[in-house]
Amino acid sequence: MPISGGTHDFNSRFVVPKDFNKPYCSYFANRSPQPAPELRNCSWYKKNSCCRQVELDAIFKDIKPILGADEKCTKMLNYMICWVCDPNQHLFYSSQRQELTFCESFCDAILSACQTAIQKGELMAHFYQDGRQFCKNHNFHVPESSSNETCFPSRTLWQQVGGWRSGAISLQAPVSLYTGLSFLVNSLLLRFL
Repeated sequence: MPISGGTHDFNSRFVVPKDFNKPYCSYFANRSPQPAPELRNCSWYKKNSCCRQVELDAIFKDIKPILGADEKCTKMLNYMICWVCDPNQHLFYSSQRQELTFCESFCDAILSACQTAIQKGELMAHFYQDGRQFCKNHNFHVPESSSNETCFPSRTLWQQVGGWRSGAISLQAPVSLYTGLSFLVNSLLLRFL
C-alpha cells in the first residue's frame, strides 16, 4: 500500500522522502528516519534513526578487539560506528562518492581516547600526528575547520552525547573493538592492524 508523501521501499516499511530538505538516510537507499526503540547500541538515536537493530547486529558482529583499547577508546569507536544511525547522515555521507565526512575535532577526540591502543605492534599515538591524519589515513573526508561543510557528529549531537568523557555513552550490548570496520562499504574500511 503506497504511503502518502513518498514511495515504498520494497524491502521494508520505510519511505523515500519527496522533500530532500528533510532528513533522509543516504546510506540506506534514501529511506526516511524512523523511531527505533529497539536499539541497544547507538541508543541515543532511538527517537529518530536511520538504522535498525538488525543492521547494527550485522555491523557489530564482525568487530574484533583492539589491543590496549580502554573503555574511553571503546566508547569513542562505538560512537564513531553509530554515524550509520544518524537521521541527518545525508549531510555528511555521500552515497554517490561513498564518502563519509568526520569533523576534525571528532577525529582528534578519537585519537586522544585511543592513543594507547596497539596498531601494528605499536601505540596508535606513534602513527598519527593528529586526528585529521588519523581520519584521512582511514579514508574519511575531513573538511578544513574554516569550511562550512557539514560533518559527523553535529555540534548539537556531540554536546548531547559528548559526555563520553564522563561515561555518558551507554554501551547497552557488549561491544568489542575491532581490527577493521568491515561493516558497510569496503571503501570506508578502517584498517587498524
